[in-house]
Amino acid sequence: MATYQNIPLAGNIPGQNVFRITFGTYDCSDIPQVTAWDDYLMNTVIKESLAGTTGNGSVSSICVADTEPGATVDGWATALTQTSGASHTNRCKGNTAYTILGTAVPIAADVRRFQLAIGLTYDFGAGTTGHDPVIGIKAFYTGSPPVLSFHYNSTNSESTPTWVQLNLQTKGVETEPSLPNTIYGTGIDTTTSSLDPVTKPDTGEIFAPEYWSKTVA
Repeated sequence: MATYQNIPLAGNIPGQNVFRITFGTYDCSDIPQVTAWDDYLMNTVIKESLAGTTGNGSVSSICVADTEPGATVDGWATALTQTSGASHTNRCKGNTAYTILGTAVPIAADVRRFQLAIGLTYDFGAGTTGHDPVIGIKAFYTGSPPVLSFHYNSTNSESTPTWVQLNLQTKGVETEPSLPNTIYGTGIDTTTSSLDPVTKPDTGEIFAPEYWSKTVA
């Protein structure tokens, strides 16, 4: 039976120690980016979650905030616009719009933290088709590539987070890594054994109230 773990600080709520990327072994050459794509090939952005709908002004529903400067505020994604190119808080859509993490280039062992919220607009289609994008972490280097590791905080604590590794997949590699490797935006009745779907609103846009990861298949 599948087992899921809550990521309690994630979403359209205050949070700083929510997700983190560690850049190990080698230095980077530029500030890293968080991007969003249709799939592991990371070259298209036509899924509804990224292309958007008339209801949300044809913008991405994948909202990412750089939390290196500090925690997000409650409702930080509600009126968020999609900024072309780089921004520290953005609706991510391929290379069109992305979030940059921090203001300095990471060196080996540096960490960059971020927050994530997933929107759902009243005119989205039903089901998961078109609503399962891939989050990409783009690191830059001139010599050997940095070794990236991705973690989420499984506790409701900023001061004493418990970091759980979320396994990464290399761009272009179809085989999925071992669990946990996915973030689910869910409804409030999700449990450790069952995901509760988010009900789309009658008007406007809402954000998934909870975020979970599958740890056992």
